[in-house]
Amino acid sequence: MFIDVVLLILLCVTLFFAIRLSRQFADIRRDQDKLSELVMNLNTASERAEKAVKSMRKNALETSEKLQGDIIKAQGLSDELDIMIEAGNSLAERLQKIAEKSRKAAQGNDTKKPKAANKKSSSKKKKDPRSRAEKELIEALKAQGDI
Repeated sequence: MFIDVVLLILLCVTLFFAIRLSRQFADIRRDQDKLSELVMNLNTASERAEKAVKSMRKNALETSEKLQGDIIKAQGLSDELDIMIEAGNSLAERLQKIAEKSRKAAQGNDTKKPKAANKKSSSKKKKDPRSRAEKELIEALKAQGDI
């Protein structure tokens, strides 16, 4: 009988550990299902991220090509403006030289006239050393209110 009691106690201990082990296996199965679900969600998220990266790369390339085209256009316009500025500067220098020649010619004509004529013209009104074009430009600027 003593052996039966010892066997009964050992069977109860074994039963206790078997139930405990069964619960642990059930917990492991539940955790394994959760882990499997988590892996599937992670896989879906990585596929979405991969598609997003491809889309961003495509958009970046398109934008880069468009910007490169805009840069080329801007460079062409810049070159064109440089040419226009050079032409404008050249024209301004020529106009200035012409104006100086006209002014000198007008002053030279005044000195060649007889002194009596000079006295009459100076008494009536003072001679402006500016050329007619300069006077018209000044009048136009005054009319616009720039001067």
